[in-house]
Amino acid sequence: MNLVVDIGNTSVKAAIFHRGKIEVKLSSFTEIKAAIKQQPITHCIISKTGSANPVEEFLEEQKFKKFSFGYELKLPISNCYETPQAVGTDRLALMSAAQKFYPKKNVLVIDTGTCITYNFLNAYAQFLGGAIAPGIEMRFKSLHHFTANLPQLSAQSVLKNYTAANDILLIGNSTEKSIASGVVNGVKAEVNGIVQQYKKEHKKLVVVVTGSGSNLFEKLIESPTENLPDFQLEGLNYIVEFNG
Repeated sequence: MNLVVDIGNTSVKAAIFHRGKIEVKLSSFTEIKAAIKQQPITHCIISKTGSANPVEEFLEEQKFKKFSFGYELKLPISNCYETPQAVGTDRLALMSAAQKFYPKKNVLVIDTGTCITYNFLNAYAQFLGGAIAPGIEMRFKSLHHFTANLPQLSAQSVLKNYTAANDILLIGNSTEKSIASGVVNGVKAEVNGIVQQYKKEHKKLVVVVTGSGSNLFEKLIESPTENLPDFQLEGLNYIVEFNG
């Protein structure tokens, strides 16, 4: 069994894989420790984009084979980034998952978390790069932080009043509704515009949305998408298998 752990900017996600499939998902240090005691873990991979975390220290003490996701690991893709050692391991994991599930296809993976990242893998298994943009929550916070009078809103507080993101009015008739329109409709225009640009340049494009906001983005994107919230964990497990 493989334990895959993603230490992100704001949270820790993990899963145990058995024969290539997720057996159980874990979302806290307590759950990870309990699972290790109960499951016969043989391999573990740690991907870290956030700061030091006690989970990482705990896993280093365990006896199973561990892979710390660095650039010495073999990948099932070619990293064609101009600065290959600067690209986040989370993005490389996403591209590895794209290669596993959509081989020989052009794939755009949109990861929706603290940031929105656009990650492109071509049909030759080459990661060419993409784009990094502020996430939805970051946009709400920045409007409050960098102005004197705009209120602090959150994606959760805004979206709970709507059955779908598309219900947010284009013309906001209050400060709160104007902020909601600017952020959510702005992201909608951004993501659809970028998807259409990729589709013009790359035939038969597969679009995958993943991350904590994948359900919302599936509604925002106007063309067919694959909603795969655990795509990064799948990619990490594929890297473990690829490295034996």
